[in-house]
Amino acid sequence: MFWTQVNAYQTNAYDDVNRVQYLTNAGSVRSRGVEVESTLIPLRGLTLNINGSYNDVSYLSYKDAPCPPEVSLAPGAPASCDLTGHQVVGASKWIGNANGEIQMEPE
Repeated sequence: MFWTQVNAYQTNAYDDVNRVQYLTNAGSVRSRGVEVESTLIPLRGLTLNINGSYNDVSYLSYKDAPCPPEVSLAPGAPASCDLTGHQVVGASKWIGNANGEIQMEPE
């Protein structure tokens, strides 16, 4: 389990007019959740790994943020948005992975 708060968080923003990315100060971000990982060896030489995580990550304070494209491209769009309380852009809530390995014994 984890619970982390980052103050003075910086994130990337995109200027659609000039087609450039730049850093912006996003205030504070909180990330809390849980990670689980397991390794199974059901047969000799066979290893199975699974892991997953739930991450509830949101801006605690992000006023005057660049608006997301669905807002900024609309007619009469505001110059900036308040993303306080919104999920951090690009951060997945759920992540899962599975893999396996087979090791053959030499004859």
